[in-house]
Amino acid sequence: MEDSKIIYTKTFEITKSNSVTIQISNFKWKDLLNIYKSSFSDTYTWIVKNNSIAFTPDQLEELKNIISDIPKDYEIKEYWMVWKYKLYISTFNWNNSFQIREWVESETYTWYGKKWVSISMNKFDEFKLALFEVLDMFEKYLKWDLQLDSKKVANDDEIESYF
Repeated sequence: MEDSKIIYTKTFEITKSNSVTIQISNFKWKDLLNIYKSSFSDTYTWIVKNNSIAFTPDQLEELKNIISDIPKDYEIKEYWMVWKYKLYISTFNWNNSFQIREWVESETYTWYGKKWVSISMNKFDEFKLALFEVLDMFEKYLKWDLQLDSKKVANDDEIESYF
């Protein structure tokens, strides 16, 4: 689609077959920070459906402050809200993880939605470095300081994963 562009991408491996991608995109003339999980094998890579989280530029400062303030001696079940996403630290099967999950509140339903990304606390520092690198690029892009040599046009499958 012509109205969708990937501006900058940073991917890091979280397990032998999964990675997390942090990406700046412009979708229908809206600048977004996307965080999503992808899986890969020797022959194929795909974006995990319903696992894309998208933040707008006005939510980035709050996200950055929350991530930078998470201490090494974090408490399990700490959580923060950014727009419609709940960010928290939890434990499952004796593994601690940082999670970003969609939070849905309506007249009939208040609970987690389908969109979520989970990162082991063992990989949290790596996530934090990647996120801050992308956020720095996003700030440069928003200020027109980032010169783009080539822009990738996103296909329909990539766009669908954003939301």
